[in-house]
Parts: sequence; structure tokens; C-alpha cells
Amino acid sequence: MIDIQKLQNSWYFDSVDISAGDLLFDQWDRDNNIYIIVSGNLEIRKYTNIMNKQSKLLALLEPKEIFGEAALSNNFPKNVSIQASSDATLLKIDAWEDFEKFLADHPNACFELLKEIIDSSNKRVSKSNIVITATAEISKQIRELKNIDYRSIFWIFNDARLTIPCNRILYIEKHPSVENYYVIRYDTKSKNKLLSEVIESSEFTLKDFEWSDISLEKFNTTEKLEIWWETIGYLIYCRKAADFSTDDLKIISSISPFLAWIIKQKKIMDEHK
Repeated sequence: MIDIQKLQNSWYFDSVDISAGDLLFDQWDRDNNIYIIVSGNLEIRKYTNIMNKQSKLLALLEPKEIFGEAALSNNFPKNVSIQASSDATLLKIDAWEDFEKFLADHPNACFELLKEIIDSSNKRVSKSNIVITATAEISKQIRELKNIDYRSIFWIFNDARLTIPCNRILYIEKHPSVENYYVIRYDTKSKNKLLSEVIESSEFTLKDFEWSDISLEKFNTTEKLEIWWETIGYLIYCRKAADFSTDDLKIISSISPFLAWIIKQKKIMDEHK
């Protein structure tokens, strides 16, 4: 276990304060530092369009986590951006110059730091494998669809419920012609599954269900389905007993573009008809 207090008192490490919402570094930037989070939380995000105006949350970093260790072996541009989700304090060390001096002067402390870096990297790889497996399964089901209709799409939603896992999924679709109206199309908990209840809202949130006949579970999270700058609808994932972890949210975020794509294809086919 690394002694953060000891590293803070060392001249090899500099302290960095960052405010909520600020970028530590952006995608395609060059940054040679290794970072250790002292307090606060940061998000790993990746842009989802060529205009760099939309990004997807890949992971949430918490105190004592280490990142930027790839700088030990290369100086490539960053393939993700790091943004503070709360006010945070970090320690940083230059991976090319100060790290070698730190190793020479404090080999034991550096050895402990390297063990933490390896452990952290292994955990990220393990988590990434879970996300990749879930994404690949959803992608495979979409490729094997013989008919693109709501029945087939909602079967995929039902399988997604088991992948997360969660007790229930609702699909809320933007009304095709009326502004500020949303239609509850599907509910895995409903006996008939297919629904058509309308909700009026200027910007859809979970609070809109306070005036609806449909009650949600205790723990819920909403994922917006978007494609080509167009909001198609929302998926609400529900649990009765436990909140959604960062890993759960990462899986939800990773499969959403596939679900948005297949719904968009359904809409295009309907327009052609």
C-alpha cells in the first residue's frame, strides 16, 4: 500500500487542485505525468463524434487510484479525456525525468508505487473484459436479427436486463411529431410489455414519473439514446435492492449506441413504408 502522505511531502511529486467540471487533460493532448488521486472523483471520457461535442463516460476514478502510467513507456497523445466530477486534489510526477530520480533515491517506495500501478492496470483490464463481453453479446444479437420490429428490439432489451443485471427496464420514446411529449413504449415488468402511455415534459427526467401511473423501483438510472445528434429516447434501468455501480453504468453506456442504432433503423424503415 502506497503512503500518499509520504509522497505529498516529497519534492518529486507536485500537488494539483482541479475544480468540478474542469478538464485535467483532453483527448489527443500529450501529458507525461503519472497521477494519484488524493481526494475527489474524476471521469474517464471519450468523444463519440468527430466534432468532439459529445462524450461517453468510460470509468469513474476514486481516491487512491492511479492513472497516466502509460507515460512510463510512451509519449503518445491521450486517447481519452480526464474530467473532474467533483473538486479534487491530485499528486503528479513526471514519468520521464522525476520518476527515474525517485526510483534512484527511494527504491522501496518506488517499488510499492509500481505494485499499485500493476494492480490498478490489472483491475481495469478485468473490468474492460466485462464491458467488452456485454457489448459483443448485444452486437451479436442485433446482427442476427431477421426482422427489425419492436418485438425483436424489445427482446434485446429484455436480454440487456439480464446482462446488467437489473429487475426492470423501461423504454421511453420521443413522440415522433409532438414537441415535449414522450411515449412509454416498453416495460419488462408490464404483463403486456408493449405500452403507449404519454408523458408531457420539456426535458425528460425520472421526476416525470411522479405524475405517472407507473411507479419505479427504489434504485433507478436513466440512459439517453442518441445517434447523429438526435435524441431517440431513454432507457430506465431499475433495481429493488442495490444502486448501480460504476461498472454497471459503464456497461449501460457501452451498449446504448447499439440499441440507439437498431431503433433508428426501425424508424427509417417505418418512414420508407
